[in-house]
Amino acid sequence: MELYEDGMNRMCNRKGREKACARGDNVKKKSPILPQAGTIEEERTKSEGKETRLEERIMEYIKRHAGTTFAGLQRVFGEELDGEFSYGLISQNIVFWTKMNKEFIDIMHRLIKEKKLEIFCSPSNFLCYVADGRALTLPIAKRVNHSYKKPHWIPLTFSVRR
Repeated sequence: MELYEDGMNRMCNRKGREKACARGDNVKKKSPILPQAGTIEEERTKSEGKETRLEERIMEYIKRHAGTTFAGLQRVFGEELDGEFSYGLISQNIVFWTKMNKEFIDIMHRLIKEKKLEIFCSPSNFLCYVADGRALTLPIAKRVNHSYKKPHWIPLTFSVRR
């Protein structure tokens, strides 16, 4: 699973971002923010702890609310999840959700990869997003294993794997 950057205008995968920047590709580079006090290692430890707490809170929410959506998570966690990235499958031109931060995408990707979450994808999941008050304006993908010429949205719901 990969990242779209800047609302799908520029695409790059999570691990390839640094390589693309090194090649000079047109990818927005983030200037590093150096910590005011303490060492970079201390900041990294704090960041990992924050990510772990957010991951635990996301897991707890999904455990209590089986069938939750990205829209539901953004409604509950608010600004903690907001960002400039979209999550999807670049090679197939499929988008899962937009306007998320990288930390949240990394958490969701890890939970899915480690099989802690079950994903349900169906065009009818669109109704779950409508109920949560948010939906993408992209056409809905009818087939998962299909490459589209234009971006399509697959509405996903999540449950904790038992």
